[in-house]
Amino acid sequence: MAWHLASSMNTIDLANVVSRINKEDLQAGDILGVIGPGTGGDNGHVLIFDQWADAGHNNYYAYELASGNNTAYHVVKYPYGSANPGVYYPYRYRSIVNDPAPVVSVGPAINYLLKRLESFLPGHARFVRGPVGSPSKGKHLKAKI
Repeated sequence: MAWHLASSMNTIDLANVVSRINKEDLQAGDILGVIGPGTGGDNGHVLIFDQWADAGHNNYYAYELASGNNTAYHVVKYPYGSANPGVYYPYRYRSIVNDPAPVVSVGPAINYLLKRLESFLPGHARFVRGPVGSPSKGKHLKAKI
């Protein structure tokens, strides 16, 4: 299982390992569903969120258990296009660990590329790296002619 649970869970047990989140916080691997006490059998249901299908966040791609233990991957109207959509809420697994953003040092590569650019325009141009947050408003390379 993607959540590395010790055992398979039903809609009643899932409530013990997830926390309710806001719609705008949904990420791949989160769930939407009717879970908790009283949701056994046909009273509960869960979908696994993948990504938004539109910019307005009205529809999303989800994995859903279909008939015959098959998995359907399809677009679903938020929160769920059923007769009772108001009881479907988004949840996140409590033990989720987000991967930290990778740290990438581009200084040596940028310096090399600037020197290569200057070599094509000898005596005509010199490129200078501007500091992050400088008045160049995101343009961190300036050409001096």
